[in-house]
Amino acid sequence: MVDVASLSYLPEAAGFPAQIPQLEDGFWPTGGPVDPANDSGIMNWQAQLLASRTRFNKTAIEALQVAFANIDVAAQINAAIADLIDGAPGALDTLNELAAAVQANDGEIAAALSQITNAMVGANNLSEVVNPAQARVNIGAGTPRSIITSGLLAYNPSGTEWLHGLGSVPAAGSFGMQFIWKGGNTSGYSNGDVILTSPTADDDNSGSSFIVNAQKMRFVQRGAGSLTNPNAGLTSLNSNNVDILFWAEVL
Repeated sequence: MVDVASLSYLPEAAGFPAQIPQLEDGFWPTGGPVDPANDSGIMNWQAQLLASRTRFNKTAIEALQVAFANIDVAAQINAAIADLIDGAPGALDTLNELAAAVQANDGEIAAALSQITNAMVGANNLSEVVNPAQARVNIGAGTPRSIITSGLLAYNPSGTEWLHGLGSVPAAGSFGMQFIWKGGNTSGYSNGDVILTSPTADDDNSGSSFIVNAQKMRFVQRGAGSLTNPNAGLTSLNSNNVDILFWAEVL
């Protein structure tokens, strides 16, 4: 007769039995002979095996819980941060060491940054060479007309009259020169000289305009007498002292 009171207390062992029977087949030899003293037999065979596996799992989980309890996550994270800041074993492995190294080499770092900046400026200037107008601005030359006109006026005793004689600020892409006569003898100059060729119309009554070697030359009389017949050449002028002003503009 099976002791009913003892059926609730199956012995547990930390084992991991495999292939626990899931179904009763109603056949006594599966669980062995009924043994009331040891609560053994076909009716509790699966329960005994399951109890052993359950104890095995409990033991494994309890061991993990002990291991987890011994881990101080916050302390380990703090220790790792401390090592990174000022406790790493290798040179320049910490933030403090890197900061000290950078501070100790400020001059070299500044020099390197200066070289990088200069290289960038040089690259920008080279990229702007294809734009002459921008290149003139880069070197402080301003616009070509303003620079050339101001330069010429510095050598002209009467800038206003000179500009009037020129007619206007030189046209873009043009090149020319202006003779300013102060009076005297002009012997030695004639129509045969290379500086004098066919005259053009005098459009501003300041003298006569001539085409010289495919470039424009304007003659402005500043002394006594006048050039009544341009074809007569320079010998008709009462001048022997000439100031020559050049103006030019490059696109």
